[in-house]
Amino acid sequence: MKRLCAGLIVLLCSVSLHAQKTRMAQELPYAKPGMDYPMVVHVYGVHIRADCSLGHWEGQCADVLFADITSNGRKLELVSSDAIPEDPYNKTRLLSFGDVHARVLKNAPGTELGDEYEFLLPNRRVLKCVVVGMTE
Repeated sequence: MKRLCAGLIVLLCSVSLHAQKTRMAQELPYAKPGMDYPMVVHVYGVHIRADCSLGHWEGQCADVLFADITSNGRKLELVSSDAIPEDPYNKTRLLSFGDVHARVLKNAPGTELGDEYEFLLPNRRVLKCVVVGMTE
């Protein structure tokens, strides 16, 4: 009887451990119905880099997306404002090269540095980014 109870406890513990998932970042939100994305920007560069300053546990880093875009004839570098979801098999589905629909969430006074953009991805999810650099 003791062996049976011990076996059931081990079985239940192994099943519950398998069901737990460790997620470093949440999934991106879906676009709200009826939301308009009037701008079309051209994405010509995408970089994924580890960032350890987002307030994760010590020693943990999250992947952050950097994008190079052309908007209104200006070349801008943007960084995603949140950590991107962990998908080791298909990170390129986040932001594809070419023309992407977007909208401006916030205009910073003066220069374009600090402007916030929201991109509409092909899977109807949205990615929020902030302008951190510009050229030309």
